[in-house]
Amino acid sequence: MWPSTTPFGSLSFHTACLALLLLATAGCTRTPIEDTKIAASDTTEFFRWKRDATSALSPERQKQFESTLEELRTDIMFKREASGHDAIEAAVCQRLNNLTVKQALLRGAQTRWQRLAAERDDLQRVINANAHLITKPGDETAALDLGEFRAKQQQRLDADSRELPALEKEIAELGGPAPVFHSTAPATKPMAVSRAEAQQQISDLLEGRRNSGTSRFGLWPVKVDWEGAKLEGGLRAEFVAKKTAGVTNGHVVIPVRIKGRWLLFAAPDQAPVLPDDVRSQLSADEVINFKRDWLEVEAELWAREVAKDFPTAPPATKETDQFRSPALPQR
Repeated sequence: MWPSTTPFGSLSFHTACLALLLLATAGCTRTPIEDTKIAASDTTEFFRWKRDATSALSPERQKQFESTLEELRTDIMFKREASGHDAIEAAVCQRLNNLTVKQALLRGAQTRWQRLAAERDDLQRVINANAHLITKPGDETAALDLGEFRAKQQQRLDADSRELPALEKEIAELGGPAPVFHSTAPATKPMAVSRAEAQQQISDLLEGRRNSGTSRFGLWPVKVDWEGAKLEGGLRAEFVAKKTAGVTNGHVVIPVRIKGRWLLFAAPDQAPVLPDDVRSQLSADEVINFKRDWLEVEAELWAREVAKDFPTAPPATKETDQFRSPALPQR
């Protein structure tokens, strides 16, 4: 027979029930999704984790997470840590495995900030170098092209300058330290130009122009063949005909290979005219080489742009290396 209940015993019973209830409630408390760790020991595990976990994120956080994945892929490609879809995805998993979602978002924001800060630095270098460039008197087409080129560079510089503070705010909200980038681009161009400075300006101009294409259209290998020695059949005949015609009308035709296809780049046979203070520090051969290098970079940028939507590898046919789309734009 149970003993009679006393006020003290009744109180103890209710207290015990309350304690059990609190323990049960505490056991059911779920870790916030942003504090959960990412399971990404391999791509299969990451796919499953992402499928099950990211749906609990807010739409804004889901967008940030996808941006983080894209930023990590870009960083891996630029640093040449891996190549090919499967290898790049595996490298992304290595970077994310066992991080919390919040830590992953922070890493993505920090990686993007560093990339844009470096791009801004490169753009400043190119803009400084371009400030010296002039075109031939009366060459309105070249003047318009150079003006358009400068305007596009300034637009990209302004866009980066606007986005960087927003990323800094995002990094702070995610608990990260203020990012730091040590710029090496001078704020103003030097009043006098030495030979070393002239050569560096030329190098910066060409490299900055080339980087503008790789950052937008990818790092696919590009091969330039001025003489068209690798061309065959109809494309070889087309190249010879266009090259001959170009000699008389001041144009250049350059075969460019990208993604397994040969394309024909056609453009005026000219480069920005160097100012006297820069030109005077260069030899005649260096000036000639600058023009050739400029045209090669322009051919490379054009090829990257028109081939951005080409499949990774062309169909395996005899004419693969001779493919040329009839709709490709000409500069």
